[in-house]
Amino acid sequence: MSGEPLPILVGLSGKRDLRQRDAAVRATLGTLLAAIDGAFPLAPKVLVTGLAEGADMLAAEVALSRPGWRVLGLLAFAEADFLNRFENDAARARFAAITADPRTRRVTLAPLAAAEPPLSADRIRQEAYEQLGLWLAENSTILIGVLPATEPVGTRLGGTSRVLARRCDGEGDAAARSVVRRSAELAPHAPLDPVEPRPACLIDLCAPGYEERLSVLVRRKGRDAPLGLDAAAMRVALPEALAIEAYNLRAGTRAPADWPAEAVAADALAGRFRQTLSAVQGRCQAAWKRSVMALALLFFLAVTLLEAFAKFGPDWPFADALGLPHWGGAGYAALVLAGLALYAVVERMRWQRIHQDYRAVNEVLRVQRAWWAAGLSDIGMRADLLYLQGAVGALRTVRRGAAAMLTWIRLAADLPTENAAAVDGPKGWIPEQRRYFLHRAEQRERDLARIRIASWGAFHLALGLGLWLAAYGLTGGAFPGGLAKALAPMIWGLWAVCAFGALVWVVQGRLGAPHGEPRLSPIALTMVPAGLLLLGPTLYLLAGWLAPGAMASGKTLALVSLVVLLAFAGGIRFVSEKLVWEAEGHAYAEAHARFAQAERELERITAEGLDAKAARLRRQAVVAELGRRALAENEAWLRAHRERPVEPVVGG
Repeated sequence: MSGEPLPILVGLSGKRDLRQRDAAVRATLGTLLAAIDGAFPLAPKVLVTGLAEGADMLAAEVALSRPGWRVLGLLAFAEADFLNRFENDAARARFAAITADPRTRRVTLAPLAAAEPPLSADRIRQEAYEQLGLWLAENSTILIGVLPATEPVGTRLGGTSRVLARRCDGEGDAAARSVVRRSAELAPHAPLDPVEPRPACLIDLCAPGYEERLSVLVRRKGRDAPLGLDAAAMRVALPEALAIEAYNLRAGTRAPADWPAEAVAADALAGRFRQTLSAVQGRCQAAWKRSVMALALLFFLAVTLLEAFAKFGPDWPFADALGLPHWGGAGYAALVLAGLALYAVVERMRWQRIHQDYRAVNEVLRVQRAWWAAGLSDIGMRADLLYLQGAVGALRTVRRGAAAMLTWIRLAADLPTENAAAVDGPKGWIPEQRRYFLHRAEQRERDLARIRIASWGAFHLALGLGLWLAAYGLTGGAFPGGLAKALAPMIWGLWAVCAFGALVWVVQGRLGAPHGEPRLSPIALTMVPAGLLLLGPTLYLLAGWLAPGAMASGKTLALVSLVVLLAFAGGIRFVSEKLVWEAEGHAYAEAHARFAQAERELERITAEGLDAKAARLRRQAVVAELGRRALAENEAWLRAHRERPVEPVVGG
């Protein structure tokens, strides 16, 4: 099954006057777009440009000459006014040819809100171009600028030098901030969210000579360096595009040939992305969990084999028959190497990170769909703006991935109107999430109860066995031996009674304390006397049967069993710790309480009998706050998991 494709948005801003180097610019653009195809062959590509004269239209023609590329004309203002500014009919004919291609779509940016005092017509046009430039700087996966590399940042709004400066420095001047405040297309920047400089590609119009191709540079924070056009160099220079390529690879997407014939709703497109993310996440999560459990099993087997190799010599007939004294050491080394190899595979496949990252992006889309269902569709209600603010490294990539999906959805799909489903939308989402979190909280409670019983039970059983060994040493074996002989006729009956009691306990559902309570289950505490009075004598009798001629065979078998029990307890605790079940359980319980409170609040709003507008605004406020809390909870979950890599804890 093919997943929903996520395209690489290649934004382009360039000069109208190419200094009579149109042919060189065309050839260089062709080389650069071919390099992008070579580095990211699976991701669809969409060239986003203002379709102005000069570099914009030339780039659109180059993109349409390549297979698999589409063009999105992002017009700064209404098309009729836009065409009136063209210099001649030849330019209008080129525009018509580009827009007539089925692989081209046009979108007109919403006009800016009126300023106070009113602006001149020329200033309004400049600010419209500034809005377009800021959109390209913020939302393009790859940004290409066509201008002289030595050109300073200009003061004329909408200029290419300003677009690249905003992209590479992350900051904007007072004029740019004024445009953002009055824009319905540009997301406002949170005051405490650090700016995020990002690289841009630059075709230098000042390259010496009139050679066929111009220099291609990569600009980072105002510094230019040659951009290698081989696949490896492109992937290093453009990490956001690499992340989108990786998504398309894992999702098995198929790049569309042109734009869809029919409009798609934003909620439906977001739903398709969520299905794709869930499928990839599920595969990686299953592989990661199996890896954690396999590492725990290898640890347990390695400890068991080492103890058996160290303690069972030739005087143990079963060990001698198996050749354990000869191959036990090598077997232990093989198990350790197998654990290291498994860890290397997990690190290479990155199952843990992929599962966590895709789950995080999925949560952002879930919140965004809920906001849309409540009629919250303005640019300020983008879920990615509130998620992982100030994140660096891999977590920043997660945020950019969510932003890329929401940007594409807003471009390619129809957003709901302000009043769409504002009344009924939350009614489906909130009960569904409440039931989900209740189910998951109860599931984690059961998981943790089993972990507590198994780990603490094994630990206390080992403690009881340790007391038995202490009695063995203090009495020279007299007390343990006498106890074992006294219990020998009834030993298996006692085990049957214990097994029956444990079964009754499980059937009654009394698997442990309620979630979050630290007290231990009584079934775990009973393991101390069981280890002292039942397991110790049983092992003493069993050792006499397994190695009748071995000295202190009962003590040897008890020592091996004690270490094995502790290894078992440590192994299952390792699984619980790495999968963060306890933190998840608390988070699910808290999320259920929040959604239950939101459901009660919505019921109160309905019961108050407010007019339609007031009720809608109250409901939207509840859903908006609930979404913010959900994003904060998911962010905490992601950070908690990132602090628990798969490798075992060593040292200390």
